[in-house]
Amino acid sequence: MKNLRWLLVFGLVLFLTEGLIAQKITTERPFNILRANTLPSGSLQIEVGMDTYKLDYSTGGEKSFREWPTSLVRFGVTDRLELRGNIAYLQTVTDNDNGEVKSDPEFQNPSFGLKFLLYSGEGLIPSVSIIETAYMPIIHTDESFANDLTFSASNNIGDYFFATANFTWRHRVTASDEASYGLMLGANLVGDLSIFGEYKTDYYENDIDWVWRSYTGFGALYAVTDRIQLDASYTLEVGDKPERNERSYLRIGASARLFR
Repeated sequence: MKNLRWLLVFGLVLFLTEGLIAQKITTERPFNILRANTLPSGSLQIEVGMDTYKLDYSTGGEKSFREWPTSLVRFGVTDRLELRGNIAYLQTVTDNDNGEVKSDPEFQNPSFGLKFLLYSGEGLIPSVSIIETAYMPIIHTDESFANDLTFSASNNIGDYFFATANFTWRHRVTASDEASYGLMLGANLVGDLSIFGEYKTDYYENDIDWVWRSYTGFGALYAVTDRIQLDASYTLEVGDKPERNERSYLRIGASARLFR
């Protein structure tokens, strides 16, 4: 009986250990960075995050700190099609030169849309996806619509590196159109830790000509399990708008896949 008990204990330990090893091997990382493939059919994924940034005006004036919690919900209709929804809650605190502190009105910025996988490549051929999202920003009393059309190509480079390139055209109903392109390079390190660097440039038209702003950032992502991941990133924005010099962002977020 004693040998039988030890055998059962050994079998239980072996079963649990095998389960943990299998969980690590099947960890899908980084599922909120490489989004070339849509979610599996019936999968529901939720991403939440907190973005804070500081805005310095070149004219002297105000400095604003904003907190921007966001949540992105993704649902896999098929292995190639997913539905997406997003909502943001923004609060602005402004510190004037005279020390006055005030809070601007808070507003929500919902969006909804879909993502379709055009082609899933193997080897050196990248996966290509198209994201078409309809946004409805509500800013104070100015309600306007904008439609985004994004093309994205992603690929794993060997077992440790990955790359993503994308192009977005934003058509605005009550404002000028906007175009942007971006590139991300990353590496999967030891264990379930990934690091990445990215660069993006936006072009938009004002009353005179096209102006630009660029974003350079880096970050890391850690896969806690095959369904839960944590991420953090820092991004610096530089543009040629005359009223500000630069803006820096710090994000801390998490992703969870509820169903597979």
